[in-house]
This record gives sequence, structure tokens and C-alpha cells, in this order.
Amino acid sequence: MITQTEIQKTDVSEFQAHLQEYVSKSAPVAITRQGKIVGYFLPIHHHLEKAKIESLKCAALKLDKLLASHGVTEEELLVDYLAERAEQKQKNG
Repeated sequence: MITQTEIQKTDVSEFQAHLQEYVSKSAPVAITRQGKIVGYFLPIHHHLEKAKIESLKCAALKLDKLLASHGVTEEELLVDYLAERAEQKQKNG
């Protein structure tokens, strides 16, 4: 089972710059913006062992519980993310 402390955290820009590296790994990554987690990257490989798949399912359930405990839906999270992304694109030209 994967715990919160075992999940690597990386900033959005760092994640974008090294996307290929993260895609080739099998470990989930917490993506942050200004120190706050804005999303998770959960790579799926066809050769994952059953135990790893179960760990990912467990992480997804924990994420669902975390969102629920804060009263945030997946849709709200996505809307906030897209708004932040649009704002950043406007700032950066």
C-alpha cells in the first residue's frame, strides 16, 4: 500500500519539464502549485503486478476520501485546475 509520505511531490513546471521521465516510472506523483497539491499523476503500465494495481486502487480511494473530507468534488477540482492553468497561460503570454 502506498502512503502519502511515499508519494513523490513535484511542482507543475518541473513535472511538465520531465514528463517523459515520470511516464516511464510506475510510482504516483503528487503535482503541486505554490506548495499545494493540485493533482496526482498515476502512471499505468500494462505490466504492473496485481499488488501494484491494488495499491493504486487504494490510493484512488484515499484521494476520494480526502476530497470528500474537504467537501471538494472531482469536477470542482478540475474546474479550479483549468482556471489556474488558463490564468498562468495569460500571465506567461
